[in-house]
Amino acid sequence: MRPPRGLQERTLRVERAATRLAAQLDRTPTVRELAAAIDASDEEVLALQARIGRDALSLQTTPGGAGERPALQDILGAPDGGYTHAEMRVFLTELMTGLPQRTREILRLRFEEDLTQREIGERFGVSQMQISRVIRQAISRLREIADQHEQMLEQRTDTAHAQR
Repeated sequence: MRPPRGLQERTLRVERAATRLAAQLDRTPTVRELAAAIDASDEEVLALQARIGRDALSLQTTPGGAGERPALQDILGAPDGGYTHAEMRVFLTELMTGLPQRTREILRLRFEEDLTQREIGERFGVSQMQISRVIRQAISRLREIADQHEQMLEQRTDTAHAQR
């Protein structure tokens, strides 16, 4: 749907005035400043700005015009390390279910609460050396479970490819 010519022209006047005022003021102009610049009401400027916001923008567009700035396609959709962290957290939680509750608690105290082995040993009434062994064995067991999980995923992938 194409808007009427008059609306297109008023929208263009708002865009030009916004660009001109932004350069003069070294900031984004207010609605009142735009309205005064194009001799319109505040409400009309707001309506025209809403119209401008509905237009599609190319991903090759550089915000604020051409120059040294990166294009939108280079800014938007950047990798988010949070997803990888969340996936690893879920995977680790799954791995931990294969350990006894006491061992999970020792690992939690050591790696989440950042307690020393001695402090953990005092809580459990055992020596630091025993806590060290529990942690070492637990990490070894987690590696085994992770390796088994990885092999299982590889087998599933191989089976899926063979079925295609």
